This record gives sequence, structure tokens and C-alpha cells, in this order.
Amino acid sequence: MKQLTENKKKELDRLKEWSTTILDFFVKSSNEQEFLSLLEQIPKIISVAYIRQDLRGLKFIANDMADLAKGLKKDQIDELNVMLVEKFGEDIFKTQKKARKIVARGEIRNKSEYKLVFDYLEEIYDVNEKQSEIDQVNSVLEAWQTKTGKV
Repeated sequence: MKQLTENKKKELDRLKEWSTTILDFFVKSSNEQEFLSLLEQIPKIISVAYIRQDLRGLKFIANDMADLAKGLKKDQIDELNVMLVEKFGEDIFKTQKKARKIVARGEIRNKSEYKLVFDYLEEIYDVNEKQSEIDQVNSVLEAWQTKTGKV
């Protein structure tokens, strides 16, 4: 197995802990047996990705766990976010905040930012109250596509 840089090792540890924290919260707050049986499989997936030093895989898991958490009731989201901010300094809406900053800046600088803004658009596209924000996001995405020649 290849040696990891100290930063990658820290990021692996953080992503594993982030995902496990959200998972533990789900298990604690859910009483739906079907959902709980699905959740029982996730710790093994996290462990395998961690053992394999699969940073990309752990990032996907961490993002998926955060996306799943967005479906909780507001009071549960608030409780989870308090835990996450105390432990990690960020909440489940970190990607939305980053995407909004990019949109406010008015320019996408790279593929990662494009994906972040595009994913954000997918989260808000069917919320009528956000139509002006949707228009702004689309404008920034279209400018990137025009600039790069990619659609």
C-alpha cells in the first residue's frame, strides 16, 4: 500500500469520522427498521474505503451521508449540525455555502467548482421560491460552458 502524505491521512481520518458521526446520528434518531437495516451496512463500507485509503470513495460517502441528512426534520438537522460544527467546524450545508459564494463571485474557475455549482442547482431546481437564485446559478453555469466550450 502506498504511503499517504500527512494531509491526505488527516483528510481520510476526517471524512471517516464525519460519515460515522452522521451515521451514528441516524441510528440514534431513527426507529424505522427498514432504514436501520440499510444503515447497518454503511460502517463496513466506510471501513473498507478507509483501509484502502480511498480518499475519493470516502469523499463520496461523506457527501452522500450529508445529502441523506438533508432529508431529516428541521430540529434533527439543527441538532446534527450543532454536533458537526463542534466536531468539524462545518455543517451539512457546507457545499451549498461554497456554491453560493461561487455564484456570488459570478465566475466558475475550474471543473470542481463547476460540479459544486451544478450539484447545487440540482438541489434547488424545483423550489419555486428560489427562481431568481436558480436563474443566477444557470447564468454562471452557462458562462462556464461558453468559456470552456463544454455543455
